[in-house]
Amino acid sequence: MNIPLLEAFSLDQLQRLLSFSKWMLIVGGIIFLVFVIVNQYAAARISSIQEQEKKQVQQQLRSSRAELTRTKAQTNELNAELSRFVAPRSLPEDQIQPLQQCLSDGPRGPIIMSFLKTESDAEAYATQIANLLRDSGFDVTMGSTVWLQLPVKGLYLCARDVANAPLHAVHVQRCFQTAGIRLRAHEDKKMYADMNVPDGTVIFVVGARE
Repeated sequence: MNIPLLEAFSLDQLQRLLSFSKWMLIVGGIIFLVFVIVNQYAAARISSIQEQEKKQVQQQLRSSRAELTRTKAQTNELNAELSRFVAPRSLPEDQIQPLQQCLSDGPRGPIIMSFLKTESDAEAYATQIANLLRDSGFDVTMGSTVWLQLPVKGLYLCARDVANAPLHAVHVQRCFQTAGIRLRAHEDKKMYADMNVPDGTVIFVVGARE
């Protein structure tokens, strides 16, 4: 292969050109090798960063799902707690029949139902309980006294003398407690006097929400 431009070069010049060309090839090879190494490192580093970011996104997604689950559980708990103060009270459907069977199997006597007028659901709740007691054989009447304030919250049986309460009062309390419905005993001579309740009669009171 003849290159006209190089024909005029002397032997010494050609040798120096050959040496320069070899050095350039070596330098070029080194530069190429460096770029190959840099390229491989950059590709590996990019892949590593992308994998880390992917794991971080997945971890954040798992954390978000866990937080969402906790938030839903807290919301459900708050809704259940709120319903205790908002939803009308009533006897549990699955306890009505067992409660009636228990009430029917024991001493029975006169009961006066009374309720807190300022509670929106108290009258309906008292009526439901009165109907259950009547169906169980108790002599039940609805009291006419309007109560705007009561000393005890929730459901309670009021007796003139708790230590000597009528037998059917003890029986009613036991049946409600067995059914998982809290029913307190309370002594209140003033309530008996205000309502003009005869001896041997128990006052069943529906008070404020607990």
